[in-house]
Amino acid sequence: MSLFSSLPPAGKRDGQEKRAPQAIQKVPLLEETTDDAAQAKGDGGAAGREGASPDAVISAMAKIAAHIDTAKKFSKASKLALQLLEAGSVNRGNAGQFFEILERAMETPANSNDLALREDYRALFSAAEERKSIFSEAQQARLEVWLLQTVLANELHTDDTFQFSRLVGKVKEILEALPQYAEGDELPAGPPLLEYGQALPEPSAAPLEGFGPGLLNSEPREALDEPGVSRGDSEEGAKKKKRKKVESPEDDDPFGLESMLPGTAGVESDPFGLEDMIPKEVRRKEEKAKRKREEEERFAREEAEGRRLLAGRRAAVMACLRAAESQYKYTWAKTTVEILIKLAFDNLARFTPPQQAEIESLWTTVRNEQIRRKQGKAGTHKLGKQEVTSYERAASKWAGEKISIRSAVGGEGDGSTVTWLG
Repeated sequence: MSLFSSLPPAGKRDGQEKRAPQAIQKVPLLEETTDDAAQAKGDGGAAGREGASPDAVISAMAKIAAHIDTAKKFSKASKLALQLLEAGSVNRGNAGQFFEILERAMETPANSNDLALREDYRALFSAAEERKSIFSEAQQARLEVWLLQTVLANELHTDDTFQFSRLVGKVKEILEALPQYAEGDELPAGPPLLEYGQALPEPSAAPLEGFGPGLLNSEPREALDEPGVSRGDSEEGAKKKKRKKVESPEDDDPFGLESMLPGTAGVESDPFGLEDMIPKEVRRKEEKAKRKREEEERFAREEAEGRRLLAGRRAAVMACLRAAESQYKYTWAKTTVEILIKLAFDNLARFTPPQQAEIESLWTTVRNEQIRRKQGKAGTHKLGKQEVTSYERAASKWAGEKISIRSAVGGEGDGSTVTWLG
């Protein structure tokens, strides 16, 4: 007989029921959200942002392009353009409109090297370089030239001696790749002759205060310059009149005359078949002359664009020379800058006459500084005072201190001590 044999059998407690183990439910993943984000990021997205239509994105680009060529408004406009790039709103469909923003930003190239704007220029064009595949070959060629002035020249304003030397090496490679200057290398006058995509509409001078998160969510107003639409009509009335015009194509042919011309319906260039009366030999000559004219025009456009790119590359190299020369006030950059300026001076024939004069002036400054150093004089770069870094200032201070192991020891400075120093 055991100790617990007299106890009653174990049973269920009141209110306690046996529960079967339940399978662990799968946590729902955010698959739809991930797919939507990947789709929007992959191809640039039709709108780039939720609720932003392609027309709204193009309208935003037009507003940005209207203000980005103004130095006072560039910082704000460039940040908005950068948001379009980062949001994936720029794709192959509207790359021409966005390239118009970059082109207007570089209407005054000197602004890209301004102290107050160069960081914004570098950020915008670096982001455009990361997405350069959406642009055409002609656009990429021009973007490559702009990067030399907006990124390379601005990165030369660094206090890292190793990075500075690396960047100067790039400038030297680009300089040596420039061809010899010829009389026909001047920058062609007028706008670019190559087409860079669909032209933007004439930008309005809307204030930048309207820019913000709601910029892309606002639909563009319909144009009021359509026939039959007056300035006094409301926006809804203008839309109705324009819609009515589109839905009534019979207004173009109210008497149905087009249907009376057999075999020529929809043919506007030769409704009466007059081309058949022209001899074939004459038509062949005209077509050949037309192809020749088109070929000559295309060659002229390519030649003009080549001169434009070459002029931009020379101007970018000059911007790099100025940026490097601004570092000449530091001792650690002197030798590197002197080598670069000397290389430019030895290759004067690769630059235009005004650029040659500027390079000669830079070389004169460098040469005078070398002469002063040989004479044992302190550097007097431009302002008559040598500008040094904090490290060089500390090194100069300690170089003048009197520290000796014998002549300056002892309480009275007589060199005698209690303990012999050997």
